[in-house]
This record gives sequence, C-alpha cells and structure tokens, in this order.
Amino acid sequence: MALRHVEQTMARLAARRPIFHSEPDFQHAFAWQLQMDHPDARIRLETRPRHGVRLDVLATFDERPLAYELKYRLRNVTTTIDGELFDLPNQGAQDVRRYDFAKDVARLEVLLGDGVADDGYAIALTNDPNYWQTGEHGRLADAAFRLSEGGTLGGPLAWAPHTGAGTMRGRANAITLTGTYDLGWRDFSQVGRARYSRFRYIVVHVT
Repeated sequence: MALRHVEQTMARLAARRPIFHSEPDFQHAFAWQLQMDHPDARIRLETRPRHGVRLDVLATFDERPLAYELKYRLRNVTTTIDGELFDLPNQGAQDVRRYDFAKDVARLEVLLGDGVADDGYAIALTNDPNYWQTGEHGRLADAAFRLSEGGTLGGPLAWAPHTGAGTMRGRANAITLTGTYDLGWRDFSQVGRARYSRFRYIVVHVT
C-alpha cells in the first residue's frame, strides 16, 4: 500500500480519537482503525517477528504484510473530550526519544530485509513542537537524530562527541540507516486552545 493509506487511517482516527491517554492507547486505537478500514485484514499487536525484536503492529492485507512502529510523545496538557478527561504528562527527554524513533526506522529496515514485511511505517504522533520546529541544531548532542520539518533522516547517526554518558545510557550505539528519508509533518488534531493542544505526526515510509 502507498503512504496515503497511513494518511487516510490517521485522518479517520483523528475524527474518532483526536487524543490518547498513552502510547499503548494510541497503538491499540491505530490497529483498531486499520481493522475497521480493512475488515479482511489480519492485524496483530506486539508481535515478535524475530528473536529479541518486537514490532508494534503487523497487518496483512491480501497476503501482503506491512509493519508499523508507533510513538506518542507528550507535553503536558489537560482537556476533556466527550466527557472523558485526558491529563497528559510532560515526558521531556526529547533527545533520547528522537534516538528511539531513528532506531524504529532501522528496525523496520532490518525486518524488511528479512522478508517479515513488504513495507514499513514509523509513525510519531506528538503535541510537542520541539520535534517539528526548525532551527540551528548542529551543535546539539542529538543533532543527527533531529526530526525537524523539511529535514532528512539517513546514513550513520551518532551522538555528538560532547554528549553526556547519562543521556546515552542504554542508547550509546550508533544507528546506520540504509535509506534516506525526507521529513514532513502533518496535522492530526486540535483539542483545545491551551498550549500544546495541537497534535501533529510524522511518517517515515520504509520500502
């Protein structure tokens, strides 16, 4: 399927669920939306397609498997939608969370190379403008992992030499992507007028 099927799924999902309580809530709702849009598809969550590797969603359409990794990155906002309270925390640590997204892309490249899926999609949904804002980031520790609007993600990705050990703990290894991916953000929803009420998402399509 082309990238537009993800955009269509996200648009329908936003109309039904403009905000989520947590990353598992988002992942479950996304998978449910896929199933509603494609009743004959086989949808699986939290699969283990190879030893030591987890995949958020594996969907098979007409015998064609597609792999999805989904992230939900938050800034603190409180709102009520249809009588349901959403009290989202401030997650912070944007640098390590950018690293994790790049690692998702690398994981999808490996899974496609192994024949687990025909296409892969790394999706990050957030109400934190720090992820999409542009600017001069060359001296930042996570410069290689930035997801700024209009940028690219590809090649060997590593922390800057001055990065602290605490930041890199558990994430010290460099990431090498075989592809180069253009970064474009899309609007998802607006859940109020308070700060951080705007949600946007990015999709990296791995083929």
